[in-house]
Amino acid sequence: MFPLDKNTIQQITTILVFLSISYYLFISFRHSITMSVSKNISKFLRFKEDGEIEENGINANDLKRTFMASAFSLASAIYVYVEWASYDGLFALWSPITWALGIYILYKLTTKIYEVGRSSWTLHSFLGDYFDNEKTTKISSLVTSSVFLLQVAAEVVVGIAVLKAFIGPEISITYLSIVVGTIFIIYSLIGGLPSVLVTDNLQYRLVLLSLFAIFLIAINEGGATGYNHLLESLPTFLPSGTNWIIVLSLLALNFPLLFTDMSVWQRISASKSVKEAKEGSKKFFWSLLFWMSAIVIFGTAFSSSFTDVDTVRPAIRMISFFSDSIAYPFLITGFIAALLSTADTFLISSVQTIIADWKYREALKSVNYNSSNLDENTHKRMIKDSRIGTLVFGIVSVAIGILTWFYLGKLLELLFVIFGIQTSLAPAVLYSLFKKEAHIAKQASFYSILVGALFAIIGLILSFYNLTIMGIAVSLWTPLISLLLSSVTFLLFIRRTNG
Repeated sequence: MFPLDKNTIQQITTILVFLSISYYLFISFRHSITMSVSKNISKFLRFKEDGEIEENGINANDLKRTFMASAFSLASAIYVYVEWASYDGLFALWSPITWALGIYILYKLTTKIYEVGRSSWTLHSFLGDYFDNEKTTKISSLVTSSVFLLQVAAEVVVGIAVLKAFIGPEISITYLSIVVGTIFIIYSLIGGLPSVLVTDNLQYRLVLLSLFAIFLIAINEGGATGYNHLLESLPTFLPSGTNWIIVLSLLALNFPLLFTDMSVWQRISASKSVKEAKEGSKKFFWSLLFWMSAIVIFGTAFSSSFTDVDTVRPAIRMISFFSDSIAYPFLITGFIAALLSTADTFLISSVQTIIADWKYREALKSVNYNSSNLDENTHKRMIKDSRIGTLVFGIVSVAIGILTWFYLGKLLELLFVIFGIQTSLAPAVLYSLFKKEAHIAKQASFYSILVGALFAIIGLILSFYNLTIMGIAVSLWTPLISLLLSSVTFLLFIRRTNG
């Protein structure tokens, strides 16, 4: 495994982590000189008078990288896929396959999202204006904010796991949670989303480098064993029995995953052109399908090396497995980089959503959503509220992360619930992109989101009690049932309106 002295490995790891965090904070401080937390989005998506985005629009390659950097978050990529593959083998491949299908749907909707997104402050303000229903703006905003907040909690869980593997088991979970929370909350308060756009490239490259390193070392260490294990696991790919329910739930989760994501709308509308946005989506499709599938295959092949009687979390075992190799510093540094970028993105977006769509919606609307044109007192209050919100939401996300660590069996279950909440937006978003009769769906838009989201939240609560339906955890049912309930509610209200 290319062995080195463990002290040397630890020193290299510490230096790389320090340099990585220092670089992130430097970028944050540089942006904080001219930008506040509350101005991040308006600065990030700055428009000229003729409606064209300025020359700093995102090109196809940058769009692909920023999408992949978000996909390479700690929770949704390496950690969960390695853990899932160790339990269910190649069946976990259905996740990247259906995720890629979601990207294809996004690709087909890119032109419409690009056109609509350039004239709207958020996805939620667009929905509210389209359906002429302020309640739709607020309920969709609350859904998105909750989803982002829970995603931060998921990142906290994996941050705890990484530090636990790096520092050792003798440090308490509470202490590790405080360390993780302090790191990303400070980064969020200082730099915000523009910093993330810059550091996404670093995160993307670090994660790819660490993946290359661990793949090569694992193959060198036990390639023949891994290959045989992979062949033995081939039958696990085909769903059987109740596993079909999980495949359907994955489809319900990933089909609307991207076109209901506010941050995706912002990135597409910030692209230089429709052509660049579509090209970026196409590149994202192939990159995600390749790398996520590779992680699942890797986890399946070498899961026996990452599981023992003393460790119930295979992904933690994986980190420890490489602790005496040169891959270890890059693996840990990649994890920390992903924590900073991803948690920051979700935390800022969660706060920004509430700030823009609840408290300051009318004020921002009066200045065409350009916060720099607000009067000085309003602008100062907005800055203050944004910072307070970032701090409060950050603390709440850490608390949820601790609860998840102790009371939820697998992080995979939390992710299903998170995106189950988000699927409730799908009927309203699709209708708004394709239909013109907005008035007949005014009530449908609000109640469909409310019903779908409420069920998903109930699913989250029930998940902590480890309840099952047909032998499948309630959490894994959540996206499927949430999408069905929101869709049926939407159609029923339209039918009722039509008489």
